[in-house]
Amino acid sequence: LETLKQYGEEKLRDSGGKDVILLKHLTYFLEFAETAGPKLYSKEINLWLKKLEQDHGNFQSAIKWSLSADETDKGARLATALGNFWDSRGYYSLGRQILERFLIYTRGLNKSLSVNIIRFAGILSAGQSDYEQARKYFEECLLLTRELGEKKVIAMSLNQLGGTNYFLGEFEQAQKYYEESLLLYRELGEKDGLAACLHNFGNTLGSLGKYEQGQKYLEESLSLRLEIEDKRGMASCLMS
Repeated sequence: LETLKQYGEEKLRDSGGKDVILLKHLTYFLEFAETAGPKLYSKEINLWLKKLEQDHGNFQSAIKWSLSADETDKGARLATALGNFWDSRGYYSLGRQILERFLIYTRGLNKSLSVNIIRFAGILSAGQSDYEQARKYFEECLLLTRELGEKKVIAMSLNQLGGTNYFLGEFEQAQKYYEESLLLYRELGEKDGLAACLHNFGNTLGSLGKYEQGQKYLEESLSLRLEIEDKRGMASCLMS
């Protein structure tokens, strides 16, 4: 059987058919991951995490091939589409290794895609408690997003910078980032991001000894999370 498999692979390679099949494989799983991405912010999160888990091996194979076949744009898109999945499932080391392989290609990619690679590398670095490196990634991400003028991603980057500074014990710097992030989230009317930032800011104010102020932000965050039915966020707020 192994001899037949090798023979088949040789025939595919000689005819160029193997690359055609592998490109179709990459394209299929890219579309799958990009469809699944928004579902991880919905009530169907557990269902879609399970679906992504079932094909995790296929995603990794497709990404590996993309790096060897000059399909880095599609490979990078697939890696960033899996960023929230890796974060949710705790695949910090694996996801970070893959994303960091794409960092050397960022000059050849469009800026928005480069920003996503860097941002998720920061998120997964933070997941490993490597806050110094995470801060570097988020600072680079913020710089690029300011150039692009993408307010939502600027708000996200500021919120994430607030988080890394908080965990590094630099509460006053974290406060500055959260204040700017809140202004943008309120302007955008982005309730999910606003609720998360309010929560983070409330905790930071508490660490600065500003308990009454902190409680107000936590209460506002809880109110928003009730409105958007974010059960995990509600539990997190109540624990704070």
